Amino acid sequence: GELLELRDFFMKKWDIEKAVESWMGPLLGHKDFEIDDTWYEIKSVNENAIQVMISSLEQLESDTNGHLVVVKLEDTSSASGCSINLNEVVISVVDKISDPDVLEIFRTKLDNVGYAFDAEYDNYNFLYKGTQRYYVNEKFPRLKRSEINSTIGNAKYTILLDGITEFKED
Repeated sequence: GELLELRDFFMKKWDIEKAVESWMGPLLGHKDFEIDDTWYEIKSVNENAIQVMISSLEQLESDTNGHLVVVKLEDTSSASGCSINLNEVVISVVDKISDPDVLEIFRTKLDNVGYAFDAEYDNYNFLYKGTQRYYVNEKFPRLKRSEINSTIGNAKYTILLDGITEFKED
């Protein structure tokens, strides 16, 4: 999901270097993307998912407003004419990067998440079913460290997608 967003959203909205540099997930950042004065947390889910998993308190917590992006995918076979797989998405991102320094930054980030081209990835194919963006502001339902007992180290929780429709972005 993060790579699809990098290619299809960030590289179109911002210049390619800034888009690649904004990808913080591989650097163990709390947010997947941090750019300008906002942030984006990307979640990939099955097409029929009714909730998303938030895997740490920090993912949606910030002093600035941000965005929760839900990328919907469906498992499929390589025989499907519209399928995508990890190798194809990585190659399509690499093809957009002409600056060797930016390409090196991108490759380093891929290394950080443990990605190396492997033909085995070609066996895991998906259909892209759409993306929904949600605006995360003070009213958005989320757990905040300041609102929980200080002896709790971390928490994972889910957010029901039907419960956040009022925060949908166009």
